[in-house]
Amino acid sequence: MGLGPDDLPDEGRLLRRIHPELVKYDEGGSFRVTSAAFKDEKMSVDIGSYMPRHGLTWKHTLQGHPDHLLVSITAGTARELQQSIEHCAIEDNPVHAQIEGHKTTKIARCFAKSASWIKGSCAVV
Repeated sequence: MGLGPDDLPDEGRLLRRIHPELVKYDEGGSFRVTSAAFKDEKMSVDIGSYMPRHGLTWKHTLQGHPDHLLVSITAGTARELQQSIEHCAIEDNPVHAQIEGHKTTKIARCFAKSASWIKGSCAVV
């Protein structure tokens, strides 16, 4: 069934760790995450709004992956794309979730375009 808007509001941020190979740099020096980062049927994310109650910050999502980058997408975007959000805590990660559903190229591109970069000074709530 998945988390509904009462459990996780549409503006709720879902954090996704991004491997550096899934980032495209342009000649002007800017960069963007590619759609390839959003193709998994069961796409692993962390629920940003659940982090404070567990004493965690966005840094938890990058723990053990110092070369990776971090983006956020909203729960509302996932729902608009007909994806289900399943909270499935795992050992050492009580905020783990999966965005489940078939991801066409169009859906993966929508996720990539909607992704926001998380910076070191950014608070996750």
